[in-house]
Amino acid sequence: MVASNAFNSMWNGIKSVISGIYDTIKGGFDKAVGFITGLVSSAFNWGKDIIMGIVNGIKSCISAVGNAVSSVADKIRSLLHFSVPDEGSLTDFESWMPDFMHGLAKGIEKSKSMVTDAVSGLAADMVINPQVNEG
Repeated sequence: MVASNAFNSMWNGIKSVISGIYDTIKGGFDKAVGFITGLVSSAFNWGKDIIMGIVNGIKSCISAVGNAVSSVADKIRSLLHFSVPDEGSLTDFESWMPDFMHGLAKGIEKSKSMVTDAVSGLAADMVINPQVNEG
């Protein structure tokens, strides 16, 4: 019986070692599967985060583009509108036109004799060289 007990003891030891090896291998395999599963899940979240970052970036750029367009429209409105503009070359329009007309009238007045002489010469040419069509 001593040999039988020794054999059982040895057999139980071998089973225990094999069971330990099995548990270690199984535990390592389960950890590897868990790591890979977690990695896939993490990769999915990384992709989602990248895409959401792009979407949020586009949204913020759209807002910036809208603000820029609004700024340009405000600038154009300040230069051209239905009353005297706030800035730009047309701000003096109401005073410019009367000044222009005054200068034009003054120029015509100073040049009146030149115009009169030209018209007189034309009238004289018409009397001296009348052209009559004989039909």
